Amino acid sequence: MSIYIIMPNKKGGKKGRRGKKGIGEQTVGNYPKADNNFYLYGKVTKLPGNNHVYVQCSDDKERRGIIRGVMRRRKWMRIGDIVLIRRRGSSEDETCDVEYKYNPAEAKQLKSFGEIKFDVKDDEDDKSRIYFDECPDNSDEEEEEKKLQLAKKEEVLIDRGLARDTKAKITDDTIDIDNI
Repeated sequence: MSIYIIMPNKKGGKKGRRGKKGIGEQTVGNYPKADNNFYLYGKVTKLPGNNHVYVQCSDDKERRGIIRGVMRRRKWMRIGDIVLIRRRGSSEDETCDVEYKYNPAEAKQLKSFGEIKFDVKDDEDDKSRIYFDECPDNSDEEEEEKKLQLAKKEEVLIDRGLARDTKAKITDDTIDIDNI
């Protein structure tokens, strides 16, 4: 008879490895800053795709930024995000590399230190996100009510003989249902 000692799984196995290759969120205060002339702050203005973004830089030039391989599929860019870019030299002044994306707390801190002059968006004030739970979908119901009211107006005009053509367009000024 042999005795087997079962060791605890400390590494986590296949499912424990999932999600470990992403770069973690850094705390506020421990983020890279623009130290020399090659590093600048920027604000994302366009997202054309294919790991490219257009960035309005702190020197008032718009550059085409290329997202670094470390950040691809790990940090998602949106319009209005504050990023740190690295210029590619004097010959290619219109292209740059996106080095780091600041989270909203870090961007607020940069704004308070006076390092950036861009407007910093809050997550609470962000209008570009879609929240399906908060957005009532009344537009379809309102359109159906308007169509029903126009159909009633057409029927009333046809019954009174006022409509010359049954396909004539009826407007709100033609007849008022409340006065009938």
